[in-house]
Amino acid sequence: MNREVVEIVPPGQFITATVALFAPIAMQLEFSSAGHPYPLKIGVDARSVQFVRQETGFPLGVEPKAGYHHQTTETLSPGERILLYTDGADEAQGSDGTKLGADAFADLAATAARHANADPTVPFLHGLFAGLQAYAAGRLHDDVALLCVEAT
Repeated sequence: MNREVVEIVPPGQFITATVALFAPIAMQLEFSSAGHPYPLKIGVDARSVQFVRQETGFPLGVEPKAGYHHQTTETLSPGERILLYTDGADEAQGSDGTKLGADAFADLAATAARHANADPTVPFLHGLFAGLQAYAAGRLHDDVALLCVEAT
């Protein structure tokens, strides 16, 4: 995939990516990253939120001969979530131009998860995206993609 991206993407541009495989019986998520932000693991009560530190490779298109061999495996307990997201989420800008940042994004995700736990009519990702839009006063400057795997 990296070789193809190098051929089609103009010099100086790149693509970040994460590849993930979820094994539902073992409740394990195995993933590998090409320059993507660290995923968040959100505990059952949504009070415990931690970044899943992983070895990450170059973004796709940066280094033509780069290999991507590092992978991380996380096991989930029922009720835990793993959140994958693009950098448009933690780099959202407030009305004063201040970037949200990784830690504040983690806090926003925890708040959205607690709200979803308390009120199942408001899905977690909808609440999180609404929080991002509110922070950015409705003007997100970069794409935002959110993917959540929740163990049940």
